[in-house]
Amino acid sequence: MNRLVLRFVLIAIMIPAVSYPAAAGEWRIPFGVAYVSGATEVFDQLEDNVRAEYSDVETAEGLPVGLTVQPYYEFDSGVGLGFGVGPFTYVFGDVDYFGAPVNVCLRYAFMPKASATPYVRVGASLQLVNGDYVEDRSIGAVGALGLELMRDRGVSLAIEAGYDSSTIDLLDLTTADPNDTEEIEPVGFMLSILAVF
Repeated sequence: MNRLVLRFVLIAIMIPAVSYPAAAGEWRIPFGVAYVSGATEVFDQLEDNVRAEYSDVETAEGLPVGLTVQPYYEFDSGVGLGFGVGPFTYVFGDVDYFGAPVNVCLRYAFMPKASATPYVRVGASLQLVNGDYVEDRSIGAVGALGLELMRDRGVSLAIEAGYDSSTIDLLDLTTADPNDTEEIEPVGFMLSILAVF
């Protein structure tokens, strides 16, 4: 699996370099908040596990909203190469859990010189996760469509909808076998609002 990630990163780096060797560009840094649909599934599984393991349990609480940063280098052609971290997920209460997807993406802005442009980004994602009941993680694909507004100003605004298919395996203590796991996409569908610096 690590060879697959390495190949993807090398290809993602080579495409813009080979396609546009003389193109000047700029670093852009989107930072904002994102709603993630998969977080509630993580919260529910963690809460079920705690209730199955202990009788005097409170809850596992968290918000399905997290911070994200997605820096990238954009060439004059609109092709960009970047990486990202987030949206972060944190669970508190009777259980500990912290998740942060990291990704590498190839992106394309359809009208890079315009003040508003639609864009698309695709890549690979992996969950950096730690906490109670976490057993494993797997690489997944990430893709998003967005609209960036006010690009001609110092700080622009982007609205983005996407999907991250990376997974984690959480122990499932609600079954008869204590080694059973539940595969969950902790991000899934995401909707982001970003300030782009």
